[in-house]
Amino acid sequence: MSNLGRPDYQQIASNYGITVHKVEVGDETWNESGSVHLNRSFCGGIDEIVIGVYEDIDWEIASFFHELGHCITTNTFEGDYLKFHIELDAWMVGLQEAYKYGYVIQPSTLKFMIECLESYIGWEEREVRGYKNEKWRLH
Repeated sequence: MSNLGRPDYQQIASNYGITVHKVEVGDETWNESGSVHLNRSFCGGIDEIVIGVYEDIDWEIASFFHELGHCITTNTFEGDYLKFHIELDAWMVGLQEAYKYGYVIQPSTLKFMIECLESYIGWEEREVRGYKNEKWRLH
């Protein structure tokens, strides 16, 4: 995302009362769940973020800020919002936070973010009816 290197995730998250766990290959979390943490991160409620193992440091940083976006958003998403809208909001809120800390996305990272976001297009229909993901890809 920039030439600043990996940020101190816990220091940033602590500003919001959030705990961060970083998964490493070979640690207990990796050994228990393995590839579910490859190029993926998660948030647990609004006070915990789990950062997975990434092929690209910029993807990891972007994902941290995305999960932070989930935790700190002020949007409530009541009504007819789709999972896509919730994920888009998390990216937008997270990117605003990233900029506050001097992180600016690179074109390759934007492509990664779009691919992540695309996976939620039609999410509700796939979960209920089992549609194939390819049907919902942006072209």
